[in-house]
Amino acid sequence: MRATQVVGAAFILVGLLLAFNVFPMATVIFPEKFWYQVYPDGSSNNPTLLTPNQQITLKATLVLRDFQTGVDLSNYPYNYWDVTVNVAGQTITLSNTMNTYASADGRYILNDWAAPWTVPNNPGTTYTFSWTAVIKDANKNLVGTSTYTTYGKVALEEPDGMFYINDQPATTTTTLIVFNPQLSLKFTATKNGDKITSVYVEVWKGDTKINTVPLTGSNPTWSAPYTLPSGGAYTLKGYYTWTGSSQPIQKMSILADWENGQIPPWPPPFSVMQIAGVGLIIVGAVLAFKKRW
Repeated sequence: MRATQVVGAAFILVGLLLAFNVFPMATVIFPEKFWYQVYPDGSSNNPTLLTPNQQITLKATLVLRDFQTGVDLSNYPYNYWDVTVNVAGQTITLSNTMNTYASADGRYILNDWAAPWTVPNNPGTTYTFSWTAVIKDANKNLVGTSTYTTYGKVALEEPDGMFYINDQPATTTTTLIVFNPQLSLKFTATKNGDKITSVYVEVWKGDTKINTVPLTGSNPTWSAPYTLPSGGAYTLKGYYTWTGSSQPIQKMSILADWENGQIPPWPPPFSVMQIAGVGLIIVGAVLAFKKRW
């Protein structure tokens, strides 16, 4: 075998190892966003309002793949991941719903974990929700751990009610896909509506608040129209203020996707190492099979 053929064969071998990500080297992955959405999702200053004795769904939506940054965690079987939340001295394991889907803007591939939980009958108590996700590889070895913290408060004498988007109840476990950017926002009080002083909805895109929409009306109904500025995934957070507190009460957090025909990038982007591997395969093939002149 000629020297050029030996070199060519070596190039092909190294190229295959790089292209299929099996070349022995350390890899560090730094996701720009991992916790896409959770419920309850309130802050320490604005905890999510919870109803005593009501069974709710604890939910964590995590990012498996980010097409913009090239981070891909789907190589680690997410059915092996452990997702838990510690609340009220209890650690609750969330079940993998196997509900994998793309965000409306096509940037992320997402998956949901969920578990039922009954809100304690402790009116006025604020609970800390300590979320943990343990990522494992195909051999169930630890790859990484991420934590997240949110807050929820059990209602005391606060008013209560329900937000609606396009006349559909805006529950915390529902993702609403709309094909028209024009939304109808509404809040209907179900308890102590006479104590409510204002109602508004914050519109978020990713980590950025892009608008605050005040709802107008009086007990028991407040409403307002709103037009989404462009296609994509938006989180709508509903609040009201009342006479018994200086802090607003959060009652809604819903993911609204405006599907405007955008398609996730395909084929998916390749890493620099994979591109280098393909290049080596091509060079190796030329050297290995080059005829004598």
